[in-house]
Amino acid sequence: MDFKSYFSFEGRVNRAHFLRVIFLLGIFFNNIETDIGYLKSIFLYATCIIFAIAGICIIIKRLHDLEISGGFIFLLLIPFISTFLIILLVFIKGTYGPNKYGEDPLVVTDK
Repeated sequence: MDFKSYFSFEGRVNRAHFLRVIFLLGIFFNNIETDIGYLKSIFLYATCIIFAIAGICIIIKRLHDLEISGGFIFLLLIPFISTFLIILLVFIKGTYGPNKYGEDPLVVTDK
């Protein structure tokens, strides 16, 4: 995947790619230092916003891999349903072959 694809809502990602990105974002957000200067905090907030947008895009692409609309991302705001949705995103294999959101991310294409 190229850099621009991390900020696009179109397409699909498989479980392995989804877990790699979410793991890296988790490490980043977990290691944020809160007691820093003003200029560093502006840079940090901007970086957090950029990474949060990338995370939202990846979650929507993972929903697309399961042939579910990206609008279901709002279910993550509901406490018990969000747990079920996260389990679904991590453990359920995406649809085989192309679906209405794009090609199967597990199929290798020759270019």
